[in-house]
Amino acid sequence: MSSFDSTSGLVIFNVGGRRHQVFLQTLAPWPESLLCRLARGQLRSIADSDGAVCIDRDPDTFGLVLNFLRYRRSPLDIESVGSAKFHLLLEDSDFYCLPELRNCLLQLRETAESAETAKASSTEANISLESCADEQSSLITLDVGGTRYSTSLSTLTRYPDSMLGAMFSDRFRLNNPAAIDRDGNLFRHVLNFLRNGRLSLPDGFAEGEALLAEAEFYQIQPLVQQLRDWLGGYAASRAKGVYL
Repeated sequence: MSSFDSTSGLVIFNVGGRRHQVFLQTLAPWPESLLCRLARGQLRSIADSDGAVCIDRDPDTFGLVLNFLRYRRSPLDIESVGSAKFHLLLEDSDFYCLPELRNCLLQLRETAESAETAKASSTEANISLESCADEQSSLITLDVGGTRYSTSLSTLTRYPDSMLGAMFSDRFRLNNPAAIDRDGNLFRHVLNFLRNGRLSLPDGFAEGEALLAEAEFYQIQPLVQQLRDWLGGYAASRAKGVYL
């Protein structure tokens, strides 16, 4: 089964383990974007067992990307999605090579961000499309506590000294999907850290200690350190609120 149905013009993407459907005519106005070039077969890609094109990114923010392409405007604001998801969406605008989306997002946050950040050039979106496609070249499916994720080998081995880096090195032979008996919901934040290299948590996130335990289990030391810093700042802000 192909990811593109020539009869209906429908394209199917598997993003982070979740299927999304979009018409090629929705992607066509952005011919230089990663999505349009993948849909047209202009870039090397990997497909799942049903033929959907696999992309190793966050599936929630991908829905927002598609809505931007459908409506040609950003159907959100920072308060409605939270700052963490907003930053993920900003990073994904670069990944998908959509400078129009990036500019729209920068306009939305210009009152909240520094002038230096607001002046970031949209040329940052000119990422090598071939490099983006290469990152998808080795699809790995994980079953974490009953929740399925799809990601790339390069993402899982970003930190070779971590448990995941060791698991998916050449030293071990694993099933696909590989089963991990840990919290499936919290693994989403672990995976986003591996993809983006920084911690992005939703506003009001209350499972910091549990996520720290997951980070320690996976032995991802940069994530452990960022979580400890985040928890320290969270505790300080709560104490300040109490004593005020």
